[in-house]
Amino acid sequence: MCIERFLDQCLLIYRRKCRENHSIVLSFGDLVSIYGFTIISELRTSLPERAAVDDKMSDFLALLKEYLEDDMEMKFEKCHPYRISFGISLELLTDDVRLMPVIIERCIEHLEFRGLNATGIYRKSPTVENIDALYQAFERDLYCNLMLHSVITIAALVKDFLRQLPEPLLTFSLYSEFLKAANIACIRVRISRLHSLVELLPSANLCIFDRLIIHLARVASLKGNMMTATGLAVIFAPNLMRSRNSNRESEFRDTSKKTIIIETFLSDCIRKLGLEHDDCSR
Repeated sequence: MCIERFLDQCLLIYRRKCRENHSIVLSFGDLVSIYGFTIISELRTSLPERAAVDDKMSDFLALLKEYLEDDMEMKFEKCHPYRISFGISLELLTDDVRLMPVIIERCIEHLEFRGLNATGIYRKSPTVENIDALYQAFERDLYCNLMLHSVITIAALVKDFLRQLPEPLLTFSLYSEFLKAANIACIRVRISRLHSLVELLPSANLCIFDRLIIHLARVASLKGNMMTATGLAVIFAPNLMRSRNSNRESEFRDTSKKTIIIETFLSDCIRKLGLEHDDCSR
């Protein structure tokens, strides 16, 4: 991670936050945590936390650059080895023009081009070596040649990308409301409520979720791949939804509701697209 890229991302966050709240004040620590780094505890006290980000953004960035230039790698530890594109906020991967992260867009398009009929496409797991190779390929070039990688590896990367987001695609703030909707017995009412909740998502989240559901509906519509709407919901629900203070107990308790939510979206999409009996090959 180069300092210039880090500073560019800080400035990007700052500008977006200012559009949302003109009186926003972000500290050094805020920007660092948003970017996805964990501050090493031994050096936490040395951070200029009081250097607020306000109208003197250039002064702040100068201070930040000076601090980072003193052995940046010793000041932060990465939570994931592939940090430029994975495991960081959607704020850093999208903008007002591009709402779909390049990685997700390319993987889904490629899978629909050559992989929808692959048996167990989202159920099977690639080798560690294969998934690492694809991670590294994307880190080197977002437009790497996906034909060099297996369908199962690309599908696994889609799941990994969603799972590693700092905030799940369906967001922390809407988690409890989604769970309440799962309890609605009438399917029509449940569908209506779920769609009203989805409309509350940030633009990028909504764009990604809509594209993902359409993609998974197409996967579920093909009998040859052995992937049903229920099976896909079981696989993707944990990657798309979690509470802010999740733990094993709560995750286990909410599993069935989360599965119902994603399966409801998929079944509704399959119906709307008229894919119930689509068994054609690609």
